[in-house]
Amino acid sequence: MSKEVTFIGAIAEEPDDVLGYSGKLYVDTDTVEQMAATNDGSKRIIISISETIEWHAAFIPSGKGDFFIIINKERVKALRQNNVDLAKVHVTLLPDESEYGMPMPIELGELLSMDSEVDAYFHALTPGKMRALMYIVAKPKGEPTRLKKAVGIVEYLKEVRGKLDFREMNTFLKERR
Repeated sequence: MSKEVTFIGAIAEEPDDVLGYSGKLYVDTDTVEQMAATNDGSKRIIISISETIEWHAAFIPSGKGDFFIIINKERVKALRQNNVDLAKVHVTLLPDESEYGMPMPIELGELLSMDSEVDAYFHALTPGKMRALMYIVAKPKGEPTRLKKAVGIVEYLKEVRGKLDFREMNTFLKERR
């Protein structure tokens, strides 16, 4: 059975300034089940849209029997800049077989490999919390900023002995500036 699924879909523009996304790509239940069957039940995927952008994502239940994938503002902008018709996008899905559901930022990976105590705290977190921390580090474009975030997260995890509280961590990171 092929692990790749392709289809033509449409990006529904449903901006959400609180969550920071600009659109949703709805996916039918059969496609989600087909992808989950090829990846031990996981709903984590690698998505490519119109051969323009690719990223690690997850199917999110809509509450209406189908699923969607969030398309953030930057990705919608990239599609528009490449003259992609959002009403008719070519979608390619692959099961995400990576360890974390997204690439480990080099800066964070190096720091974790240097400190077994923090590495243990990090790996004791839920997969979603690990991805959230990885996303915080990976989001900035500049390497110095990514390294600063990674160092701050490692120091925070060590200080709280792995008991992650995102609000408290954000305050901790802001006070370190």
